[in-house]
Amino acid sequence: MITNIKDTLRDMLKVRPDLGCVVSVYLDVSADAKGQRRHGAFLRKEFQRLVRSLPPRSPLAVMLEQDLRLAEKYLSGKLESRSKGAALFISQTKGFLEALQVPFPFANAVVMSRLPYVYPLARLADDYARYGVIVCDEQKARLLTVNLGQVEEEQDLITDTSAAPAQGYETRKGRMGWANQRHQRYFREQVARHLREAAALARRQFGGGRVAHVVLAAETAVLGDLRQLLPQEIASGLIVTGGFDIKTPTARILALSDRLFRERENQHSLALAERTVVLARGKGGRAVTGTDPVLGSLMQGRAETMVIEERYEDHGWQCGTCLRLGAGGKVSRCPYCGGGDIDQGPEMKEGLVELALRQGVNVEFVSGSKLLMANSGIGALLRN
Repeated sequence: MITNIKDTLRDMLKVRPDLGCVVSVYLDVSADAKGQRRHGAFLRKEFQRLVRSLPPRSPLAVMLEQDLRLAEKYLSGKLESRSKGAALFISQTKGFLEALQVPFPFANAVVMSRLPYVYPLARLADDYARYGVIVCDEQKARLLTVNLGQVEEEQDLITDTSAAPAQGYETRKGRMGWANQRHQRYFREQVARHLREAAALARRQFGGGRVAHVVLAAETAVLGDLRQLLPQEIASGLIVTGGFDIKTPTARILALSDRLFRERENQHSLALAERTVVLARGKGGRAVTGTDPVLGSLMQGRAETMVIEERYEDHGWQCGTCLRLGAGGKVSRCPYCGGGDIDQGPEMKEGLVELALRQGVNVEFVSGSKLLMANSGIGALLRN
């Protein structure tokens, strides 16, 4: 399954608003109770709607009909059985067809614009960031990289700490029992080697920013030593749990670790939202809240991080010529370029998120922040 959401998002954000348009397609391709996928009818209906909005047989209308055939060809030949969501970005004038398949359904949408419509990708990337899991005891370790709720990579480590059996083992001076101090020291050395190898494996699999956090479930006897052996970049973001052990089925590990990861991520977002509101109320000019101030900070290049509550709603306008966003009331002409092609009702949530991402501003989606909602539902931390 093609699940490189962040790579696709990064590529789409590089597309420039020059001549030509991009058709962004998001589909729920999950099967119904009879095992049938029903996205085809929606896809054809939406493309026909777009074609009817254009002059008959115009170059753009003809190109849209070709785009539909490209989308149908991809979906009929390359859609995997496990996929429940598909996103396609098609532009013949810009010369690309990018596709993404995920194990979660998208809300059906077809959008034609001069830039790719990336808001659903941004939300999915924030909700399902890649994270790691380490399950470890004195002899075994399992390391899982989890992406979109599925195991993307798994490595197992088994160290034979029981090479010297409990009843003892032979030396030149005879058999030594389990209580023998040398025997116990040998066992501890083997466990220590096992933990060093597990930490080295974690460094290779999770290091270098490959994951957002690591969930660690280790026996009490090895937890402290393993934490000390892990590199700082991993240890600083650990989520420690006793909720499962080495024998826990993978499905249960995924369910529990996913809940822990989501809780940690939302705690971070809630704290960031609270900090933004507090700083915005202060006199230092280090943060702002509200649609118009946030939009202004983005347009001036002053925003460093934007925090947005999932319940935030607002409407503004957007110029179809220069693509500038505006908050507040309606305008007849763009105050920036003078163009008269004005969209009077775009969702500011989607527009602000896309604007922030294209400027390289970090976007944090927040759930359940009463404080942020009491302050317009959106804010931005500003650069020093």
